Amino acid sequence: MSQTHIETYAKFKIHPGKMDEFKTRLQALVKQVRENEPNTLRYDWFLNEERHEAVAMDCYVDEAAMFAHQKNAGPFHRAVLEVTDMSVEFLGIPTQGALDAVTKFGPQFFHFDSGLDSQPGAVKFTPKAGTPSTGHIEIYTRFHIHEGKLEEFKRDGRELLGVVVEKDTGTLRYDWYYDDEKRLCIAMDTYKDAEGMFSHMKNAHAAHEKLLHLSDMTTEFLGELPPAAKEAVGKYDPYILPFYIGLKSYSSGAMT
Repeated sequence: MSQTHIETYAKFKIHPGKMDEFKTRLQALVKQVRENEPNTLRYDWFLNEERHEAVAMDCYVDEAAMFAHQKNAGPFHRAVLEVTDMSVEFLGIPTQGALDAVTKFGPQFFHFDSGLDSQPGAVKFTPKAGTPSTGHIEIYTRFHIHEGKLEEFKRDGRELLGVVVEKDTGTLRYDWYYDDEKRLCIAMDTYKDAEGMFSHMKNAHAAHEKLLHLSDMTTEFLGELPPAAKEAVGKYDPYILPFYIGLKSYSSGAMT
């Protein structure tokens, strides 16, 4: 990662019968972060109660902020882990010091490949509250690239990015990360609103279809979708995790 921000995605499987306890412990954890961590830029949690799953999107100013978070929120975070099973993905490669500090969590690391700018969209997160923006649509997509198709996939992915840069007007973020060894790709998309997503789907349809012949795709929508948007993405079997709690009363995903 060429900038200092550290961004992570964590998936939590909530133990059977522990939903209420999970929520109570999570609320205490987020309260601790809100009150004591000025350099934690994002700490949004999304919850699908039906599937007993939660996703946390974190962003820290730098490694020092991440270490401060571990120290400050450690006991509260461990309480959440007592009623969940967690997996973690880093969007960007930290320094060796940070790698050593997070090894115990068994994380997976993805290097930044390309996006709307030369740096990942996480650089746009700020500690300021900003203006509430709840109409944005944020998508976390995982591509499992077929054997022998990694370079072809990357080529077509950059072609798709070119279309987005040239034609999209409502796309706020379009970052691509890779774990080359395991042939995995993470795409982080954020759209200003449903109209922005519809425009992207139209502009990128042909290029996107090429990628689907080279990979198997799973998609998570971080936040609620309006009915029209749900219908539009229905063929992709979308998995929706509504916003539950964070540093603000709404998701920071719109980068406000």
